[in-house]
Amino acid sequence: MSERASLLQRCYQGLANIPIRVLLTVPFMLQLVGAVGIVGYLSDRSGQQSVRELADQLTQQVSLRIHDRLTIYLHTPQDVVAANYLAVQQGTLDLKNFEQLQQQFWQQVTLNPLIEGVLFSNEEAEVIAYGRFQSEEIVKESEKVTGENLSVSMPFFYSLKSNDLGKRKYYLVDPKGNPRKLIYTFKIDNRIAPWYRYGKAARQQTWSPICVYKILPTLGIYALTPIYDATGKWRGVFASDFTLAALNTFLNQLKFSPSGQTFIMERSGNLVATSTLELPFVKPALGEPTRLLAVNSKDTRTRDIARQLTHKFGNLSTLQTTQQLTLMSNHERQFVRVTPYQDPYGLDWLVVVIIPESDFMADIHANTQRTWLLCGLTLVVAAGTGMLSARWIAIPIRRLQQVAEALAERQLDYPVEISGVGEVARLTIAFQRMAHQLKTSFRSLQESEQRFEHLLHNVPVGISVFDSTGNQILLNQLGETILGRGNLPNLSLEQLSAAYQIYQAGTNQLYPVDQLPVTQALLGETTFVDDIEIEVKGERVALEIHAIPFFDAAGNLLYAILAFQDITKRRQAERILTDYSRELEHQIAERTQELQRSEERFRSSFEDAPIGMALVALEGQFIRVNRSLCQILGYSQEELLTKTFPEITHPDDVATNLEQVQRAITGEINIYQVQQRYLHQQGHIVWVLVNVSLVRDSRKDPIYFIAQIQDISDRYAIEQMKNEFISIVSHELRTPLTAIHGSLGILESRLYHNNSEKFNHLISIALNNSERLVRLVNDILDLERLESQKTELVKEACEVTDLIEQAVETVQPLADTAKIHLDWTPLAVSVWAAPDAIVQTLTNLLSNAIKFSPAGSTVSIKAEVVEAMEKVRENTHTPLPYILFSTCDRGRGIPADKLETIFGRFQQVDVQDSRHKGGTGLGLAICKSIVQQHQGQIWVESVWGTGSTFYFTLPVQPQGE
Repeated sequence: MSERASLLQRCYQGLANIPIRVLLTVPFMLQLVGAVGIVGYLSDRSGQQSVRELADQLTQQVSLRIHDRLTIYLHTPQDVVAANYLAVQQGTLDLKNFEQLQQQFWQQVTLNPLIEGVLFSNEEAEVIAYGRFQSEEIVKESEKVTGENLSVSMPFFYSLKSNDLGKRKYYLVDPKGNPRKLIYTFKIDNRIAPWYRYGKAARQQTWSPICVYKILPTLGIYALTPIYDATGKWRGVFASDFTLAALNTFLNQLKFSPSGQTFIMERSGNLVATSTLELPFVKPALGEPTRLLAVNSKDTRTRDIARQLTHKFGNLSTLQTTQQLTLMSNHERQFVRVTPYQDPYGLDWLVVVIIPESDFMADIHANTQRTWLLCGLTLVVAAGTGMLSARWIAIPIRRLQQVAEALAERQLDYPVEISGVGEVARLTIAFQRMAHQLKTSFRSLQESEQRFEHLLHNVPVGISVFDSTGNQILLNQLGETILGRGNLPNLSLEQLSAAYQIYQAGTNQLYPVDQLPVTQALLGETTFVDDIEIEVKGERVALEIHAIPFFDAAGNLLYAILAFQDITKRRQAERILTDYSRELEHQIAERTQELQRSEERFRSSFEDAPIGMALVALEGQFIRVNRSLCQILGYSQEELLTKTFPEITHPDDVATNLEQVQRAITGEINIYQVQQRYLHQQGHIVWVLVNVSLVRDSRKDPIYFIAQIQDISDRYAIEQMKNEFISIVSHELRTPLTAIHGSLGILESRLYHNNSEKFNHLISIALNNSERLVRLVNDILDLERLESQKTELVKEACEVTDLIEQAVETVQPLADTAKIHLDWTPLAVSVWAAPDAIVQTLTNLLSNAIKFSPAGSTVSIKAEVVEAMEKVRENTHTPLPYILFSTCDRGRGIPADKLETIFGRFQQVDVQDSRHKGGTGLGLAICKSIVQQHQGQIWVESVWGTGSTFYFTLPVQPQGE
């Protein structure tokens, strides 16, 4: 310790031996050199910071311009296809009326110059469309292909018709949009085009993937809206194409800096557009053009930036927010801004803006050189001035030193020559008075400090004091306890939040320095805040702080005093109370809205229901009825509310209805359905179908019934007429037909040999027609029994092989007569079905196939098990696994417009078939009814002139059956 003191003493002695002229000059020179150096350095850094901020602002503005232009370009195609889809949904646009579609598209292309093309394509490979040449690049390429003189914005028409499939024809149009000149024919089938298949696979409005056009070497993208009818059947797709060449032109024309450039790429890294006008695809010598990856670009800067982005982020899909980066290319720093661009229809691109640092730094370097030159001149002038000032100050101070030494030797009356500046002279005079007052003042100050320290450390809040420079000069004991650390001297305000870990309440953000209470107090404002948290030993502590500034008599700021206390427990209690109140209010509001919506939905659905609705008390009184029920019974609502269910029910049906009511009340059933008679106000009977359900409360006690009443009087009358007709057909028509058929059969057997050939011919005709009538009557009766379910299908486990074999044996004589070969393969699988009905179905299908197949051909029948979803036909609802039966012939086939109607009653491909082939037109309807009652489906696939294949499905035998 003594050695250290001795060393310090020697240092002080050494300093004391240095002349004041040197002490005034050397530090001044050092400070001046330091200040000049710092100014130059800060000037250079400020220039670089300004460049960086300017580059950030410029790249941000360019990105916004690109984003806005993309939105203008890309929303137009989506708006067009959305408008066409809405027109179809509203019934104002007919997809089969191509003249109407042509007028619609022409109006859209004419009214909106931003539309490049709009088209419709269907599953028959038909296309109708209008387009427009949108750029010089497209015009030049199109002129090469067509040999025509074209211009930008010139519209054209193209179509692909069903009578000329595979040939898309392009026409120039007159002012009304009518085709006037064929300019090009392109062989294509839209059904295999990637954009068409993508649109067919989509279930909503979307974008197609970017593709290279087949006709012109340019990139394009399609806005797509798939169209389905009410049954979910695919009708076609509306599309509006947009060539990306316009984006290249726009990016190239963005002159935002001498060497700046931009490009757009997908998340996969493929280029979409670039300001360098580089083709964003590769055209090999052989094969189709392929997309160009940005990392393979011929442009060095584009390639370098794309590779560094890929290296920095790994997968570009993770880049979800705007990034401002500084990257290197060509040994030069580049300011890069990467901005994601997304839209509601699936686009997900990255917009990259690049500005070289050299575009800004030339002026900065020149300014830096001038700054250093001026700093050097300032240093030389200030050094000379400082040396003269030091000499002028040092002489009177040396004399004052002699006075001070005399005072130290208690020579209070030492004579002093007054010279130099006035302050030094007055200081000499004041020395004598100072010596006397110093002792008295020091004693008073010491007593005051003791009282203040005792008060400060016993006050019940934390106290912290900062001087006018922002340096913390005092912190009491309670303050140290609350903050978890003592006073940290020489700490600037900028470091205060980080040093004490001061956060904005409820976040991990450091409290802004300019909003700190001490900062506000040092600005002369009294402040109170309670949104501050500090971290003490890993836990957050909430603080309440009062900050008060203190001024001297002249209004100069002296101190800023902070009083703070821990309010963590109070904040927790307030938060719990607030959360509880908010949650309670939210639940009450949600419940109220839910009840209001429920009441409104019930009232609307009840009053506007197309069938009768009623709420009925357990004793049978009507509680509420709707208009439809009043119309069915002929009462007003007021009249009906005075009635009961037994009063409006036919007396013969009351007992049945009351029995069902008792079963529901006792819990034996929850709902029931009855067909019964009601008494109309005017006295006649109304046949109704009643569905009743019982409503219970939370304790499972019955409250009231909900009844749905449907008027089936007309259906009942029709059913009666149909039953009477079937009875007539069965008893009054089939009996004489059987007798006639038998008699004609005897005559045809030629038991009577004296008949002429003409007589025998007529008998044969009569016999054939009587057989046809018998088949027709039998088929009508069979179909009626199936559809009315009067014939119960008794299902059992059946071997598929046995069913097919029985059907083949049944039609084998017919096949031999027609010289048709039957081909079938066994399948050792059980199916749950009524065997006779399925054999009848297979027999009908095989009979039709034999009748319509040419002699010498083969009719095949097979069955297979379908277990996987990917093999399931669209709109097939038979539960997996199921058996798929198929019969295939090589006959004339079925036209496409009759594939759906062929299973209807009396539906045949040719009206002459019933006469020439002997059919009744009911066989396929019977097959359809049988299959549907087995929870299966039946359909046909056929190409006219090449044959037909009939399919139907049956569920596999259930487990445990």
